[in-house]
Amino acid sequence: MNKKKSLITLAIICVVALGGYFLRVPLSKDVKEGKEEIELVLSGAKNGQKAAESKSTLYHGGNPQLIKLEKKPKATATTEQTSSSTTTQSTTKIRSFTKETIYMEATAVRYEEGGEANGQAIIDGNPNGVASTWGGITPFSGTDGMNTHFIGHHWGAFDPVITLDVGDKVIVTDENNNDFSYIVQRIAIVTTDAVDVQTGQNLFSEITSIGGGERIVLQTCTSETQRKICFCVPL
Repeated sequence: MNKKKSLITLAIICVVALGGYFLRVPLSKDVKEGKEEIELVLSGAKNGQKAAESKSTLYHGGNPQLIKLEKKPKATATTEQTSSSTTTQSTTKIRSFTKETIYMEATAVRYEEGGEANGQAIIDGNPNGVASTWGGITPFSGTDGMNTHFIGHHWGAFDPVITLDVGDKVIVTDENNNDFSYIVQRIAIVTTDAVDVQTGQNLFSEITSIGGGERIVLQTCTSETQRKICFCVPL
């Protein structure tokens, strides 16, 4: 009986001794890491949350410069529109007239009131710069209901007459800078004696007389022996 008690006592002592030994053994690395992971989970992973929050803020906030670029107002369309508007205004031209000038297409030719007495001398004195009245009524008036006959040199100031055709517009300003519009109604090529080369009809009176209603006649040389005559009526 005493022997049995002694064995039981010895067994108890061994268990206690072994338990104390295991309690003093340090945790292995794997166990420690497992423990730390568990502690992080149980503790709410405060450090992990902070790191995640920091990363999240950087991602959503982005680069401050990029944010500025995204918010930068798009002025391109407005600039183009303004530029287009400016271009339109700059290309809109208001034509102004000068007194005693004949406008044919894009050319302006100044004229003087020479009449039969001085007209030829005026254009001979400045063949490239001026035309003159010759037949019809002088000075020119767009409201007197009569004809004014203008002459000018080719090659010279009246070069534009060479390219005039039926239906073309001619504008003439008087001494007070009032402008009057005409249209080329008929064209004839005549000799130096005013004979129409096609019909043989003498057109001198029609060219130089004051009659026939409100109109103008433009005359220039096509050669040494022929003249181009443009009969123009109010537009």
